[in-house]
Amino acid sequence: MAYRASERRSQKSQATQPREPDTIPIMNLFLTIIPMLLFLVVISQTALVALNFNSNSGQGGSGTGGGDGDKKADNIEIFIMAHDQADAEIFKGFKIKEPGKANKEIRFTNGEFDFRGLNATLHEMKKQNPGFSKVSIVPYENVKYGALLRTIDICKSNEIMDVGISVRRTGYGEVGG
Repeated sequence: MAYRASERRSQKSQATQPREPDTIPIMNLFLTIIPMLLFLVVISQTALVALNFNSNSGQGGSGTGGGDGDKKADNIEIFIMAHDQADAEIFKGFKIKEPGKANKEIRFTNGEFDFRGLNATLHEMKKQNPGFSKVSIVPYENVKYGALLRTIDICKSNEIMDVGISVRRTGYGEVGG
């Protein structure tokens, strides 16, 4: 009987020793899987932004020549400029070109873009002409991506669904030629 009691004591002392946790699977999770998932989220957001633009808003086309010559006149251009250049009529803010009407200028207020002014101007234009639904946004080279996306969102909130981006190919000359 004495033999059995000491055997029990030695079994208890082995069972109570703390065991170190195995951290390798958790480290693998943090070092590989989570960054990969974050990367996939960024790619999918970029793809959604790219799909937000219509394919007919750029310079390309189907080449069918469907007689859309007079539809070009309804296209409104919004220029986004982020610096001043007085000799080329460039200023910080927005310039809206509507065919057959005077250009509308929305300048910086308090050192940033006046998105409320842009929203009010587009709302007024939509009220005057409910048929227009195509806008081409022309950002200058130094315009930040956030300003471009916010401009697109403002157009969409004013029920302008055909929003495209035109890229300027010339230098800082006359806006829109």
